[in-house]
Amino acid sequence: MIYRKANQKDYDTILNIWEESVLATHHFLRDTDREEFKKE
Repeated sequence: MIYRKANQKDYDTILNIWEESVLATHHFLRDTDREEFKKE
């Protein structure tokens, strides 16, 4: 595995991975909660 520092081009991919993970594991969060986290 090659490690490198993420750059701005990676942000959409990282956000998508995060969101899919949250959807699969954090059933207690509402959609509005997730949207608030995404703003950060």
